[in-house]
Amino acid sequence: MNMKETYGIRPDYRCNPRPHFPGGDNFWASVPADHARYYQRAVYRLAGELAGKIGAGSLLDVGCGLGVKLQAIHQRHPQIKIVGLDSAEAVRYCRAHWDFGEWHEVDLESPPRDPSWRAEVVVCADVIEHIADPDPLVAFLKQAVLPGGHLILSTLDRLTSRGPDALSPPNPAHIREWSFEEFAGYLRSRGLRVLDHYRTWPVSFGLHRLCWEENIKPFLKGLSGRSCQVCIAGIS
Repeated sequence: MNMKETYGIRPDYRCNPRPHFPGGDNFWASVPADHARYYQRAVYRLAGELAGKIGAGSLLDVGCGLGVKLQAIHQRHPQIKIVGLDSAEAVRYCRAHWDFGEWHEVDLESPPRDPSWRAEVVVCADVIEHIADPDPLVAFLKQAVLPGGHLILSTLDRLTSRGPDALSPPNPAHIREWSFEEFAGYLRSRGLRVLDHYRTWPVSFGLHRLCWEENIKPFLKGLSGRSCQVCIAGIS
């Protein structure tokens, strides 16, 4: 990690030197499939709606995880070719559980400079906060978007989730966490056009523990429960 590069975050912010996952180096060993189903539902709903609106023929999910949220997009838009990229463990799960899509192993810390996969809609949901140097990932995402397409990025907004004094990520799996303004500024500095940027709930509402932990408890503490920032970007 380049310790002098702040990636748009205030200079007194302290990053974690590397992500630490409960399951060791295998992030997905510590995330049950049911939990993966609840996170970023609004992001994937947006991706499906946008793909349908522009008549996309393809959708690329960079950091697809266990693929559970892509199933709803496939069911609603079976004509869209879906490609998912992630670690070996996640790809094995997707290939074993889903009869749609293509699943490919990619090191998101060091993605290829020339993507083999391109799409009209490219999604990267809650991945960038885990990456030590996000610049190669952003460069990869920019190249993966077909002309006239859109990139959808999401990440936690640390101010609405942690409060105004959050100057380091309490989540050991996160390298850094951007504020709303910092994230938009970082993306613009890397040549992306921010077309829309807003906050939403991090998990879907329902009778499950994650809704209480991620949506309701922060709200009761006086913070905004809408701690997931979503950015729709175009390529300049």
